[in-house]
Amino acid sequence: MKYSANSVWENKDEYDVVIVGAGHAGCEAALACARMGFQTLMFTVSVDSIALMPCNPNIGGSSKGRSGKRTGCPWRRDGKVIDRTFIQSKMLNKSKGPAVHSLRAQADKAVYSRTMRRVLEAQENLEIKQGEVANLLVEDGKITGFIGPNGAGKTTTLKMITGILAPSEGTIEINGKDIQKDPLEAKRQFGFVPDDPDAFLRVRGIEYLNFMADIYGVGTEERQRFIEETAKRFEMEENLSSRIMSYSHGMRQKIMVMGALIHKPPVWILDEPLTGLDPRSAHELKQMMREHADAGNAVLFSTHVLEVAEKLCDRIAIIHHGRQVYLGTLEELKAAYPDQTLENIFLEITEHA
Repeated sequence: MKYSANSVWENKDEYDVVIVGAGHAGCEAALACARMGFQTLMFTVSVDSIALMPCNPNIGGSSKGRSGKRTGCPWRRDGKVIDRTFIQSKMLNKSKGPAVHSLRAQADKAVYSRTMRRVLEAQENLEIKQGEVANLLVEDGKITGFIGPNGAGKTTTLKMITGILAPSEGTIEINGKDIQKDPLEAKRQFGFVPDDPDAFLRVRGIEYLNFMADIYGVGTEERQRFIEETAKRFEMEENLSSRIMSYSHGMRQKIMVMGALIHKPPVWILDEPLTGLDPRSAHELKQMMREHADAGNAVLFSTHVLEVAEKLCDRIAIIHHGRQVYLGTLEELKAAYPDQTLENIFLEITEHA
């Protein structure tokens, strides 16, 4: 692991089992553990959303009903709760053979949620805690895309990661260095490209690059080699002697990228790095990100362009209203939402977050 940002909860009360999430599976897991005598804690964002059903609230059907019935688990409580709260029940697929007959019961979703909550609260060895457990990990050898709607909190999160803003709680570590307790060592571990490239406008491009190299103690030969290579890749050779204020937006973005990476940090943190770049430069930067990750390093970048995330990222984190709602691989995400485009999946996740 290269970087982690956690909202920290310490298990001072020595729970045996901690369940994160109070959906149907979380409720059943918490009840099973508590009945086995384990001291169990279940986290939920809101106690009012315990076992909350979708817009078509039901238990049973062709998948859930048959799989639940086959397990024969005596501790499952969804069936008992639906018995108390169902509005109607129906046997599906009656026109077909007995093997596919499936009983489905529709419920009053609010009553079902309240009833399951009472079952949980009455269970010995089980405690419910309202709160959120957030954990964003950026791994070695992976490109992690940080995506979310405008105003979701992507830039704010990246500013906390890089020490520009102080988090209200939790810890941020980069290569084991705490950004608050050991900021200088932590900042040596990463290169950061902000979303606004309008900085150092009065200096020349080459002056800015040498300034950044001096800050990080990059030797003369090493910096010269880096500047020559990246200037060629970004087609900036003839512009380095000009003042940054004369650059276009895309050129300013390129010089910020070059300055952030001149000390060859193991972790790249890039906020909308492709904005304003011409197609060739965008291709070169994406290629550099891939090369950096393939060399065993970590890349975290934010984007609102889903096609870029889909083609470039090994893992994605989705944020909405300042809260992480998904972290994992694209394959895992698509498996959970089969036959849907990434755009439709993204809209569904953020709509119901």
